[in-house]
Amino acid sequence: MIRTSSLCRLLLILPTLLLAACSSSPIAIPDNVKVIAHGGGAAHWIRNSRHAVEQLVAAKRSPELQNRFDGIEVDVVLTADNLPVLAHDPWVSTELCVSSTHTLSRELLIKNLSSTTLASEFRCGGKPDPQYPTAETREESILDLKEFLLLVAQTPELIVYLDLKIQPPLTKTARDYAQSIMGLLTSQHLSNPVLIEVPTQHDAIEFSKWHTTQDFELVLSYPPYFAGENWTLVGAKSAWQTFWNHDRPVELAREANANAISSLTTLLPSGAFEALQTADISVVAFTAATATQMERDCQSGANLVITDVPLQGPCP
Repeated sequence: MIRTSSLCRLLLILPTLLLAACSSSPIAIPDNVKVIAHGGGAAHWIRNSRHAVEQLVAAKRSPELQNRFDGIEVDVVLTADNLPVLAHDPWVSTELCVSSTHTLSRELLIKNLSSTTLASEFRCGGKPDPQYPTAETREESILDLKEFLLLVAQTPELIVYLDLKIQPPLTKTARDYAQSIMGLLTSQHLSNPVLIEVPTQHDAIEFSKWHTTQDFELVLSYPPYFAGENWTLVGAKSAWQTFWNHDRPVELAREANANAISSLTTLLPSGAFEALQTADISVVAFTAATATQMERDCQSGANLVITDVPLQGPCP
């Protein structure tokens, strides 16, 4: 989740506010806006953890909770042997993980570690998450994507949203990701709806090649956010570009053959929302940290809302 100072936050949203003031057209609110659990529900359980996935699967099968949310979003990185595992950054998390054999740092890249090493020599989720102190802790091994798919397959109505962390040279290439992940999805015969988010048009091209053999929705980040960058400045630049050209998200999505874009709603003025809706390109809004923010995103014009608090759903 992006955190900003008051000044940076003002710089980030100013172009959107100016353009919105020039538009008199209300944004159409889609029917049945979907609620997607960020990292498996980062405010409830440690993000990208086995425990979070198990709890969401159980909630989806519970009569009391099943209608509060629609899907689960997790982050994916490839190991040295091209096994997809759940991780938010190119490196083993320095905040969530421990190891008796390795020194944790941003130089400890997942792409340089085998899946066997990751599973046997690291434990994660046993200490509080500084970003989400309310999350329930449980120490576990790092979850791989195959096991994740086996867990979510128990509830085929659960939307699966894979946010791929593609950032060479810190990670493997987009082609590596496409071959590994799409091959796994094909072999698992998953019946859940699947959305795959990639950072750039180049990445999207590698995945769009699989549309003839695998049923999934392709999502393009708008803009791409990479580990180690100043996300506030990246967002502010994108907001300014969209201020001058509200067709820009549509143009980039079409170049990437993407079905949707993923963006902060503050980066999309009303004209951009209108252009996307006219082009039949869906919008994924991220990341609502509270029930109030989730309700705001539900009313923004987005089709899917990614939130840290999925159990506070559904969208009104």
